[in-house]
Amino acid sequence: MLALLLAALWWNQLRNEEAIRQHTGQMLTASGNMNARTVDAWFERQRGTVQGWARLDVVEGRIRRMLTAPPGERVRLESELRELLDAFLPRTGYTGYAFLNAEGGVLLASNNECGARLSQIPPESRKRVLTGKPAVGFPRSGLARVEGQKSALFSAAPILGENGQSIGLLALAIDPAGDFTRMLRNSHFGDSGETYAVNAQGVIVSESRFGAKIGLRATAGKPVKSNAAALPLSTLAGRMVNERRDSEEFTPYADYRGVQVIGVARWLENSGVGIITEVDADEAYKAIAYTRWQAVLQSIVLVQLYCVLAAVIWGARHLIALREEKARQSESRMKGAIDAMPAPLLLYDHHDCLLAFNRAAEKAFEPIPDYLRIGKPLQEMVWESFATGRLSAGEGLDAAASYIKVQDFVMGRMEQGGAVDLITSDGRNFEVQRVETQGGAAFIFFDVTDRMRAQEEIRSANAELEKRVHERTLKLERANEELREMNEELQDAQAHLVQHETMASLGSMVAGIAHEINTPLGVCVTAASHFRESVNKLYGLFDEGVMTRSDFTKFQDLSLRTMEILERNLYRASQLVRSFKSVSADQIHEEIRAIDLGTYVEEVATTLEPMMKKGGHTLKVSIEASAELETYPGVIAQIISNLVANAVAHGFDERGGLIRVSLKNGGLNSLRLTVEDSGKGISPEVEKKMFEPFFTTKRKSGGTGLGLSTVFNLVVKQLGGRIDFRRSELGGARFDISLPLGMPGEVEIHRLEDTA
Repeated sequence: MLALLLAALWWNQLRNEEAIRQHTGQMLTASGNMNARTVDAWFERQRGTVQGWARLDVVEGRIRRMLTAPPGERVRLESELRELLDAFLPRTGYTGYAFLNAEGGVLLASNNECGARLSQIPPESRKRVLTGKPAVGFPRSGLARVEGQKSALFSAAPILGENGQSIGLLALAIDPAGDFTRMLRNSHFGDSGETYAVNAQGVIVSESRFGAKIGLRATAGKPVKSNAAALPLSTLAGRMVNERRDSEEFTPYADYRGVQVIGVARWLENSGVGIITEVDADEAYKAIAYTRWQAVLQSIVLVQLYCVLAAVIWGARHLIALREEKARQSESRMKGAIDAMPAPLLLYDHHDCLLAFNRAAEKAFEPIPDYLRIGKPLQEMVWESFATGRLSAGEGLDAAASYIKVQDFVMGRMEQGGAVDLITSDGRNFEVQRVETQGGAAFIFFDVTDRMRAQEEIRSANAELEKRVHERTLKLERANEELREMNEELQDAQAHLVQHETMASLGSMVAGIAHEINTPLGVCVTAASHFRESVNKLYGLFDEGVMTRSDFTKFQDLSLRTMEILERNLYRASQLVRSFKSVSADQIHEEIRAIDLGTYVEEVATTLEPMMKKGGHTLKVSIEASAELETYPGVIAQIISNLVANAVAHGFDERGGLIRVSLKNGGLNSLRLTVEDSGKGISPEVEKKMFEPFFTTKRKSGGTGLGLSTVFNLVVKQLGGRIDFRRSELGGARFDISLPLGMPGEVEIHRLEDTA
């Protein structure tokens, strides 16, 4: 048996390994296909972009006039065209341009180097462009990045004359180190993966983690003569370049480093490049090694369990014998325990005849009727008790229905449970429970008269509560309808970008505050639930008449602790709601009202605490000066929220940091609001564009590029202030906002102690 189990375990392990290989291959294939589609789409966008530039009247028209204009006019047109292209092309990512005639001669270029490079467009590509088809490719065959030389791409489209015939072509220079390279660098498969592009000669044409080995060839033989190593990359890359077709290899093979890898290659015929996605086999198939170790451990555990099971069986037999002896000894003690039970108990044997009853039953049924005798059948007891009227079932049933219900219960034919309610002739309510015993049944009678009265009172209260809830629900539905109408009107009015950004910020704040309030409310619910269980337990002790002074004292202590917990957590929730109401109302209704700026900044900071806790950050507030002024509170709240959210999203790489918000005297009739962080800061390149709309460094992570642009518009246009950026002494970014307070003498600025 053990051998069969081990064989089945390892057979299943082989199936798992094959499934892992198939799944890894499918994932790698999907990654390679996605990379190929992305690059192909990029080439298509380049064709469309240069086609659009060539069709612009300001470009095509000037070139037509330039070819036929006298020398003086031609110089002016060249200057205008150069000024236009130099102003707008760099913004779209192009490094240069050139206008070529049909023979490939340069008529106009951004600079001599770019003109010389673009003049070497292959003849077949130039002919294709002159027939009206835009093209993207490499200026000359075998161009690669070598020492002192940059690799480049061109994007060309025809320039049409008045008769619709091509009079030349417009060529734009593209540096693959731009977005073309970023697409491949960020799309590698796994930590050890590499995605790179090669041209038709097998030369790497994109920046990659190969670094200085950019001159490596994808094909064996005819190495590139450069300072870089001239080695074949891998058999997969060589096969794709030599055969000009897609290729996949999931059986590990060696790359140029001698490391075993697997990969997928996709040849883009229309673009003349191949995209190769490879990953180290050890990483790709590391799950197989893990499952093998797991199978070894499972085998060891299986053997151990088998041994333990044999020992357990032997021990179980010994325990059974001991338990039989103990059962005989406990039988005598059981009889005494039955008499000690406070609730009436009737015990019947497997023939449904009365076997025993305790002293509590004698007292409850006193005087003892004839049917309550040892050996009397169970059905006889049911018939006589109902015939004499001593017992009846509840729920408003007549005598016949009551008898049938109780008979089904005592005979064990009820499916809904092992309990039934009975009413005695003197009006007492008993809950009778049927407990199956070995070969028979036991019936326990619990006096629930007081509990039934309490339940009736609770039902009445619930009915009243349901009525109130229904009325309140109707009111809420009407209020919701009014809110929906108001919301539709508000959405129609939100035509500007700042208002959209405000609602997005408020939604994030609502989610954070809701999560934060859940904590104290959850504590309150738990405390209340525990308190109710304690009350029920105390009632049970009271009903059974066994409650002691110690029980009541413990209940008093529990009550005090529960009230303290409820009061503390409800006060915390109240503070959060108060701050949220103030800030959220201001963000929804952009109205001018008087506020104490220092106090309001602290309220806004309170609403941002959930965001800080979620990211593991610390928010420090320092109020050194404040003023009572009339302004737009919602605008100030949105400025602080956007700057703090921007610091959280862009300033830290998966680690907590410090964000500080301070308010100081900014000089004559102004206050200075500062938001700074201890993050990684902002690079000079990003600093130049950070206030531009839709500019973001987190585009692939869902960034919109509206945060800092919205802050700039709110500060400058709505509040009439000024915003400056500098490097913070904390190490990250710092934004200083100067808020004007009105004419001199109208607003009194007062110093405050640092409340950070």
